[in-house]
Amino acid sequence: MMSNTQFLLGKLAEEAGELAQACIKAQQHGLDKVFGSNFPDSNKTLLENEYNDVIGIVHMLNAEELMGTQCIKKISAKSLEKQRKTDKWRKVAIAEGFTSPPTYVNNK
Repeated sequence: MMSNTQFLLGKLAEEAGELAQACIKAQQHGLDKVFGSNFPDSNKTLLENEYNDVIGIVHMLNAEELMGTQCIKKISAKSLEKQRKTDKWRKVAIAEGFTSPPTYVNNK
């Protein structure tokens, strides 16, 4: 029998995989694409739903202090750092002609 921690970590991995799949669908087909009656939501909605599923599991881990009592605050600070790093590497990709500039300005 697995522990509660193992169960929640497995769910986090599962949801992260679904988020990755939603990202790839949106990348390949666009955010507004809808795939018919089996998938009535747009890729943007699917992406938002999967992101929220990941955050929900992280909150469950945090609530049980499996990731530390300050997990969400740490994640917020670390996510800002990740944004800075991503912006740095995006500038490199833009300069090399591999991607276009963002449509927003990240002032963080």
